[in-house]
Amino acid sequence: MNRIQISILISVFSLVISCGTAPVKPDTTNTPVIDSTHQEVYQCPMHPNVVSNTKGSKCTECSMALKKVK
Repeated sequence: MNRIQISILISVFSLVISCGTAPVKPDTTNTPVIDSTHQEVYQCPMHPNVVSNTKGSKCTECSMALKKVK
């Protein structure tokens, strides 16, 4: 085989291998748990995983003000 054929073979093999990989699942280990006894829960409109019980809190990811959801 010449170099061009080997390069094409390696490229095709790499493409097949990369298409066969499983998608990465999002990390949910840092999802906060809110105490359900509080009546007010605040959540970031852009990052729903960022929640707080404190009025006036800001999102830790984008610094937006959290909005009341309950």
